[in-house]
Parts: sequence; structure tokens; C-alpha cells
Amino acid sequence: MGASTVTTTVNSNPRGSRKEREKEKERTKLRERHRRAITSRMLAGLRQYGNFPLPARADMNDVLAALARDAGWTVRADGTTFRQSTSSSKLAVYPGTSVETPLSTNSLKPSLDFPSSILRIDDGPSPASLDSVVVPLIGPTEIEKYSVSPIDSRDCLEADQLMQEGHNIDDEFNFIGTTYVPVYVMLGTGLINKFCQLIDRDAVRKELRLLKSLHVDGVFVDCWWGIVESQGPQQYCWSGYRELFNIIHEFELKLQVGLAFHEYGGNDSGGIPIPLPQWVVDIGKENKDIFFTDREGRRNTECLSWGVDKERVLKGRTGAEVYYDVMRSFRTEFDDMFIEGLISGVEIGLGPSGELKYPSFSEKMGWNYPGIVL
Repeated sequence: MGASTVTTTVNSNPRGSRKEREKEKERTKLRERHRRAITSRMLAGLRQYGNFPLPARADMNDVLAALARDAGWTVRADGTTFRQSTSSSKLAVYPGTSVETPLSTNSLKPSLDFPSSILRIDDGPSPASLDSVVVPLIGPTEIEKYSVSPIDSRDCLEADQLMQEGHNIDDEFNFIGTTYVPVYVMLGTGLINKFCQLIDRDAVRKELRLLKSLHVDGVFVDCWWGIVESQGPQQYCWSGYRELFNIIHEFELKLQVGLAFHEYGGNDSGGIPIPLPQWVVDIGKENKDIFFTDREGRRNTECLSWGVDKERVLKGRTGAEVYYDVMRSFRTEFDDMFIEGLISGVEIGLGPSGELKYPSFSEKMGWNYPGIVL
């Protein structure tokens, strides 16, 4: 009997094959980054120089629809596109803009090197800042001939070249046409004293006049629980903040407010610490458990513990009820400013430093920033 021989081809160097696959993946990533960079610059040029209303995350359909409408075509939401014209045989040429970048002018020239016999140039009038677009009139067989691009070849730019190009791309930082973001500036904490009085009206007006000249949209002001309810439970005083808000209103600035339910003693408090309301501090002297406690038994009086949120240990009210009553008083006191639209936002600051976290690294307990000792 004859024996059949089976020949099996085995890759003698599997490690090399794996390296080739990894290299190909990296080249694919570079090609994709290169393509996205060019697309980003093209969209930026259309928005800036052509006034095309493209959305922030425009895709190819958005671009085609914008170009078609600019050329006089009708584009419906379902994609149906037609042109209401008496001459149906006339070829439509899309006017647009040329985006001159190092990548597009140098790297892509070979792929756009069409014979002169198949080119047609738009002769229509255009602004001085725009160039006429060259539209290739080629058939399906010629598309394959001229569609080869360095982006799809192995000669694409390496990572360091792409990084260098990225530093020279100003269009990536061109925010024309993006959503407007209002700017608010935080005012100093020491404007209101512990008796809820505005300290220096002239200084406030001077500061607001400067901010107005800088065209900011508004200011941010902290309203401290230790000032507002310092006289006793549910005895609220907003007079200093009312005067401050009225001055802000005079300068036609918007206002954002932070309701701060923690103590403060930072450098910008004018040297005047802002503790919790005195009646709360007095309760804490008898019932220390209303404050956070570390494993060494030390109490942190920056804020109330979460444990009192549902316990009626604050003169018959829970912590959550105390916070709610302050916020309701604020809303009632400044209802007119809400109606007028002066107050555009309210933030709530709970926990140490106004953050919902466990208190840690407290300077009051002797902690210092571990900086470099020379």
C-alpha cells in the first residue's frame, strides 16, 4: 500500500508574525489619527470661512447636506435631495473652501493629481477669503485610479511627526461657533461680617465695576450658615446679603449663590473665621457626637456628622430639617430676584470645605502639607 504524504506549512517564526501584526495595528491607529486630524481641520474651515452651521459632532451626512444646501439643492430630513431647476442637464458644482494645512497641501497632492481633461472649476463668485473648489468629473473606473492616498499606505506619518503637526494646528483651538459658556467670578468671603452686615460698599462697587469692564457674566457669592442663623434656631438674617445682591443688580450682573453649611477660616475671609452657628456649637459641647470623630477620639467641628441627618438632636430638628429650613428661608427672602432672573443658580455646600466627604487632613488638628523641606 502506498502512503499518502501530507505537507503542513508551519510558520517558523511566530514571534515575528506577532510583531508584524502589532506594527500593523499601530500603523492603522496612526492612519486613523491622521484622518481625524484632517477631518477636524476641514470642518473648522467650513465653519469659520464658509459659515456652515455644522453641529459640534458633525458627520459626513451633515457636511454633504450643508454643501448641497449652499449649492442651491433641497435636502430633506430623510435624506431626499433634489434641485428645483429648469435645466436638469446642468452639472452642479459645489462651492466650498480650501483648507490649506501642511498635511493637506503636501501629503495629499499626489492623490489629487488629476489630468486636466477631467477637471472642472467653479466659476461662480465667491468671497475673497474663499477659494473655488476643484470638482473631479470622473467615472467609476477612474475613481480607483486616483483614489490612492498616502493616508491608506504604509508611508503615513509616524507618531512623532503627527505630534509635531499637532503643535502647529491652530484650528483645533478655534472655538468659533461653539456653545457660549458664561463666566462667573467668585467674590471674596470677607465681604459680610458675623452680624450679617456689608463691610465696605465702596470696595464692592469698585470690584464689580472692574469685573463689568472685563465683560464677565456674573459673580458667585457664598452665604454662610454660621452668619445667617447665628442668633438662634430659625432666626434668620439676610440683610447684608440683600444689600450685596442689590449692588450686584445695579451693575446688571448675574448671580450664583453657594449655601455653605460648614465653617470657614481661610485666608480670604478677611482674618475673620466663620464658625457654625453658635447655638449649634453649644449643642456640640454637650453632645460631641454631632461631629465627626477620628479613631483617636478627636472631634472635627468643621461640619455636622451625617449621623444627625435623621436624629432630632438640634433643638428638636434633624440635620436634614435644619438645612431645609435655611434653604426655604433663602428662597422666600430672595423670591423677587429669582423672578427677575438675577439669581441664575444655587449650590449647596455640605461636609468639610463644602465637599461631601469624610473630614481628613485637618489643619486644626495639627496637619501640615508635606512639602519639601530644604
